[in-house]
Amino acid sequence: MHSLPDEPQGCAAQSRERTACPPERIGAERTPEGRIFFRGGMSAAQALQAVRAHRIAMSGGDGQVAKRDVKTNVSLISWDGSLGADRLCVKEFVRAGSHRLLPRCIRHRPAIVSWRGASRLAALDIGRPDALGLVIGKGASSYLIMRVLEGFEHLAEYARRALGPAAPMERRRAFLRAGADFLGKCCSSRVFHRDLKASNVFVRELASGGWEFSLLDLAAVRFPLRIRREDKLLNLAQLNSSVPLEIGWTDRLRFLRLLAEREPSLADRSAMAEIARLTRSRRCVWAP
Repeated sequence: MHSLPDEPQGCAAQSRERTACPPERIGAERTPEGRIFFRGGMSAAQALQAVRAHRIAMSGGDGQVAKRDVKTNVSLISWDGSLGADRLCVKEFVRAGSHRLLPRCIRHRPAIVSWRGASRLAALDIGRPDALGLVIGKGASSYLIMRVLEGFEHLAEYARRALGPAAPMERRRAFLRAGADFLGKCCSSRVFHRDLKASNVFVRELASGGWEFSLLDLAAVRFPLRIRREDKLLNLAQLNSSVPLEIGWTDRLRFLRLLAEREPSLADRSAMAEIARLTRSRRCVWAP
């Protein structure tokens, strides 16, 4: 995995994860606000500007609050068109005060993992938000600054809007094949998402036909040497429990069959039974 500049050796990724990564130009600066890492044309000053705009948005000022939670806050802020973006997404990782005495690589691990994950996914050509900056604050928060995925929507929202009963069968089947192709590419690239629910998958319908998919919540992305069969089944149960019934049972079975063409370990009946068992153990969006 790509190391952050000046990162302590103790912050290395877990040994079961791959470490090779193509070289990438990353800048780094130390400032009174904390350590800043930047790439993709962003500067340290722009990273701090984005963080300040995020704080204003979270305080009720200009900007859009996309998420407010105990551990993470997400805002969408206006940008000036530089960096190839009219808007940026800033994700704040809030760490409990009790974590402040921990080493930096542990205290801010979710933000660091997200930064690294974006770089790895880009190298593998897997859909993801482009991470432009990382601000590791001296206090309880760190900030990941990304380009907004314009034109995308959450998988569940898209399914409700575009894949209802009125959608032509050919269109539904083409969508399922595109989704299976995307997940199959993740598996063959050894990309594992620990929380692959529908809200962590973005989809965009292309004007030229077809669909584009993107993974969200990069802190949950891992790059193991081998994705275990049970982890693949867990991912399918996560999707199955979080995708609305606009994608019906026949469509779900068809999706599994299409994916099994790429992943033979999912082709037997025991896979279907295990997905059903794991799904029942989760809170399902379609359950009465």
